Amino acid sequence: MSLLRAAPVSPSAAAMTRLRVRRDTLPRADGAAPAAADKREPVDTDTEDDDHDVGLDEGGLEGGARRRGRMGGFESIFWKSSDYISPERKAVSGERKRVTMASSSSSSSPIGVAIIGGGLFVKEQHLPAVLACRSLALRAIYSRSLKSAESTAALIPGLLAAAAAEAGQTQQQQQQQQQPHVDLYSEDSDPGRALVDVLSRDDISAVIIALPILAQPAVVEAALAAGKHVLAEKPIAKDVPAAKALIASYHAQRAATSGRCTLSIAENFRFIPRFAYAAEAAARMGRVTHFSVKVMSHMRPDNKYYQTAWRQEPGYQGGFLLDGGVHHAAAARLFLRGEANRAATVRAATDLVQPGLPPIDTVAAVVRTAGGATGTFLHSAGTLMEAFEWDVACEGGWVRSAGETVTVKPKDGERTERVFERTSGVKDEVAAWADGIARGEPNPLQSPEEALADLEFLEKMFVSGERDGELERYELQL
Repeated sequence: MSLLRAAPVSPSAAAMTRLRVRRDTLPRADGAAPAAADKREPVDTDTEDDDHDVGLDEGGLEGGARRRGRMGGFESIFWKSSDYISPERKAVSGERKRVTMASSSSSSSPIGVAIIGGGLFVKEQHLPAVLACRSLALRAIYSRSLKSAESTAALIPGLLAAAAAEAGQTQQQQQQQQQPHVDLYSEDSDPGRALVDVLSRDDISAVIIALPILAQPAVVEAALAAGKHVLAEKPIAKDVPAAKALIASYHAQRAATSGRCTLSIAENFRFIPRFAYAAEAAARMGRVTHFSVKVMSHMRPDNKYYQTAWRQEPGYQGGFLLDGGVHHAAAARLFLRGEANRAATVRAATDLVQPGLPPIDTVAAVVRTAGGATGTFLHSAGTLMEAFEWDVACEGGWVRSAGETVTVKPKDGERTERVFERTSGVKDEVAAWADGIARGEPNPLQSPEEALADLEFLEKMFVSGERDGELERYELQL
């Protein structure tokens, strides 16, 4: 893989000044004060913000087809019957994969994109998703160390071959396919190959940022200042005040660049077909009357995601309950859309069961909606119990999502059950982001305001737990 960087077209002097100032003040992942500019202290990007291990597929799997629309009062991802496993699906799966690959192509030039971060989730999810998206062209990879960037880039040939085989290409067709030229950047490379240099390139108009929670917002701001379209990993920030500050900065940068930059937050659970299908089925049944979310697992010390130092000693609220729990909050909120169904108040108890999962690893919350419905949200990363369940009762029936199975029972209808293919949703998430850039209309499921509502959904629980179950009122639910 070539390390030679294409000569960038320099942005304006003012933009370069902003970038240099931001780079020099990037927060360190360990929470220490920013390093002086001449010391070039790197941001720790070897381990990026990452998903909880429960319910995620380790490999890059195909997600469901998408088309945006409105149902039951909320923007959603429509499901197709071909998204669940059936004999018919298995018979046509190869053809469907070829159609999916072809439909992701665009008549216009692909969007130049850089990946910022070189950790596990980038390697296992973001990189395959970018390579599978025909409307994106990977131009560069940045990580704190050159070693990390190189190890990420080394996966590209194998991922391309796997994607081509999945799309039904012959070996001869694969050999004729041109390999992308991807430039590598890091803080321990020669001058001209740092983060600021990636953001200075005019042939890169979009970036995917997957960094530790505390380090990420400053890099997001730097990318926005450079006029880039940004897809930043969840959570949007460590807490609601920090998230509000980032959103305010985004709107200021967007105004300063005449709308050239956009900020999207990567929450892949909103793009998992079984959740979209379940939420839409519930929306057709009227107002929510009861709901229950139960996600129980044990984050063991030998888990690869536990091994990252910034997770073992988190400098942010909730620990793994924020890092992974924000997914479960997002999935819960798919069912709590509209004025009557939005979360209004919460009381919670929190605990630390496993000493290695500070500051807390368990939350048990009772939520009341604006329409008066009650629900429970139980999440633990420190228990030997195993559960991955969403249950929602509405005026016209009930829906249950457990594992990959979704059960729907209308009040006066037959009970149906569908089994979905396990998928992380990341490929669909990245494709939706690229589509939004191409159309000039960011996907509403990836809006920073949605991510802020996810964060508040959890933060109020954590605060209530700290205050022995005191009632907390939600203010930012959509």
